[in-house]
Amino acid sequence: MKSVAPKIALGLLSGSALTSAIRIPVQRRDTAKHTKLFAGQSTNPNSPPPLVSAGANSTDDSDISNFSNMFYTTNLTIAGVEIPVQLDTGSTDLWIYPVDHPNLFANVHNFTNVPVGVRYGKGSIDGHLAVANVSFAGFDVDDQAFIAATSAKDMDGLFKKGTYGIMGFGFDTLSNVVRAVQTNYNATWGRSLLSNLFLQEPNTPNHIAFALERADDLDDMAEGAFDIGEILPQYSAISKSSPIPLWPENANRWAVLLDGMSVNGSPVQLNSTFEGDNEADPPEGKSLALLDTGASLGLLPKWAVDAIYGHIPGSVYVQSDDLWIVPCLGEATVTFTIGGVTVPIHPLDLTIPGVFTVGGTKQTFCYNAFQPLTINNLPFDFLLGDSFLRNVYAVYDFGDFDASGNMGKPYVKLLPLTDPKAASESFKKNRAATLAQLPPEGDATKLTGASAPVPGSSTVAPAYTSTSTSAPTPASASAPTTTTTSSSNTTINANTNSNPNANLNDNTGSGSSKTNLLSSGLDDDSDISDTLEKLTKLAPIALGLLGLNVVLLIGLVVMGGVFMAKQRKQAKVLPTIAGPATRGTYAPVTKFPEDDEERSRTPLGRYDMPQYRDNA
Repeated sequence: MKSVAPKIALGLLSGSALTSAIRIPVQRRDTAKHTKLFAGQSTNPNSPPPLVSAGANSTDDSDISNFSNMFYTTNLTIAGVEIPVQLDTGSTDLWIYPVDHPNLFANVHNFTNVPVGVRYGKGSIDGHLAVANVSFAGFDVDDQAFIAATSAKDMDGLFKKGTYGIMGFGFDTLSNVVRAVQTNYNATWGRSLLSNLFLQEPNTPNHIAFALERADDLDDMAEGAFDIGEILPQYSAISKSSPIPLWPENANRWAVLLDGMSVNGSPVQLNSTFEGDNEADPPEGKSLALLDTGASLGLLPKWAVDAIYGHIPGSVYVQSDDLWIVPCLGEATVTFTIGGVTVPIHPLDLTIPGVFTVGGTKQTFCYNAFQPLTINNLPFDFLLGDSFLRNVYAVYDFGDFDASGNMGKPYVKLLPLTDPKAASESFKKNRAATLAQLPPEGDATKLTGASAPVPGSSTVAPAYTSTSTSAPTPASASAPTTTTTSSSNTTINANTNSNPNANLNDNTGSGSSKTNLLSSGLDDDSDISDTLEKLTKLAPIALGLLGLNVVLLIGLVVMGGVFMAKQRKQAKVLPTIAGPATRGTYAPVTKFPEDDEERSRTPLGRYDMPQYRDNA
C-alpha cells in the first residue's frame, strides 16, 4: 500500500457535446493518504442543446452557451497509461475507450469472446472483457477486470473533454463485468475496482467520501476532494453523525429515504411511485432518493420541480423545452431532509445561466438545475446528482466489520456544508458579477409557449395561466403565495396535477381585472340603498321557502327511521356477506415488477441498463 498524495485532475465538465477540449493543470495538496485532490474547469460556452421556444434561428449549437452544467472526473493509470475517467456512484463497472491511446488494449489481457456493454438513455458503449494492472488513489491493483470499449454512441460530451471512461463506485451486484465472469468462467475475479481495493487492504476502512465543491458561474477552476478510507480533517464532524441506512435494507444501490423537502419554509408533501407495493417500498409520506455523482443535475418528480421553481417570483414555465426560466437573481430557500439531516441547497445550484440567440439577438436566461425525471418504473423517485451533492460532504460506507470479521449493512453519512444566509449573499454577489459579463437578460414571457404561475394563488401546488400573446413581464409574473395558519405552514401537495398546461385555457381573467369588476359594482351609496330595498321586498318569499324546506326535512327523517328499522330486522336473520360495497376506496398505484424476469422486460428509458436493475 502506497502512502502518497497522488496527482489528480477532477474536471467539472459539460455533459453535452462540446466543440473543443480543454486540459487542466494538475494540482497537489498535502492531505490524508489515499485522498485525491482535483481541480475543475468550466464548460465550453457552446455546449447545451438549443431552446426550442427561442425560435428557428436558435437551433444551431453555436447560438447558445451554458455554464455550470458539469460532471466530475479523475485520473487512473491502466496498463501504464494515465486515463481520465468520470466518477460515478450510480453504477459499478469500469470501462475505457482509448481515443487518444489507440494501442492501449495491445498491452492488456483481452477476452474478445466475452462481449460486455452498457446502455445509457443517451449513449452506450460496447466492447469485451479485459484485464490489466490499475493504479488509483495510491493503490495498485493487479489483474483488474474492466470493459475494453470498442464502440461508443453519444459520448462526445466526455471524449471531447479528454475523458475516456467511467469508473463506478456502486455495488458488485449491479456489475455487468461480475456477471460476465460468473457466467463464462464460474469465477469471482470480475470484482469491481473498489472491491479489490478493500480486499487487498483489509486495514483500510471500506468507505469512500466526496467533497464536490462548486465553481462560481464563470470560474474556470474549482477544487474538491475524493478519498478512500479517510475523512478529511475539515469535515471530521461527520464522524459524530448517525449512519443513514440504505433503503430497502438489502439495497444494491446508494438509495436512501427522503424524509422531507421544503420550499421557502413550506413543506412539500412527498410520495413514492412504489408506495403500497411491498415491504421494500418507502413508508407513506416519504420518497426514495438515489445519490449519484454521475448525474450533473438533480432529477426530481415533475411536481417537486414545479414546487421549487413555481415559487421563485417572476418564474416562467416554457412548455416546449420543459424548462423553468427564472430571473437570474431569483432565489428560493430549498431544503432536503435525509435521515434526520436537513440539507439547504445553495442558490447557485438551483439555476444555470445560459446565453441564447432569440430573434437574432443574444440574450441571457437562467433555467432550472433540478429537472423533471419523467421515466416510469424506476427503482427510485429522486435522483440527487451533483447539484445536490455539492451541498454536502458525503461518505458512502460499504459496511463496518465487527469483532468477528463480519461486514455490517452499508450506509451513508451526510454533512451539510451550505449556510443559507451566507449562500444567499454569495449568490447575489456572484450572479451579479456573472450577469455583468453576459448579454442582457431576456424576457422569458415572450418565448413561445411560456406560461407563468397564477398570481395570488392560495395553493402551493403550481397552477398556470397563458402568456403566449400578451404576457406579463417577469417582474409582474409573481409566484403563487403560500397560505399559512397560526399552527403550521401550508403543505405543498405532491398529488396535485403537475401538468403545466392544466389551466392554460382558463378564461377567468387576471387578478387585477377581477378587482376592477368588484370595485365598479359598489361605486356610491345609492347603489347600496337600492340593493337593501330589493332585499326587504324579497324577505317574505325567502321565509316561506325556508318553512317549506323544514317540513320536507322532517318527512325525510321519518322515512329514514322506518327504513333503518327494517334493515335491523333483516340483519338478525341474514349474516353480513363481504362484497364490493364493504371495501374501502381503491387508488391505483404504479407497481414496480416484483419478479426479476418481469423487470427485465420493463422499458426503463434513461436507466435502461443492467446496473440499474436488480440481479436474478
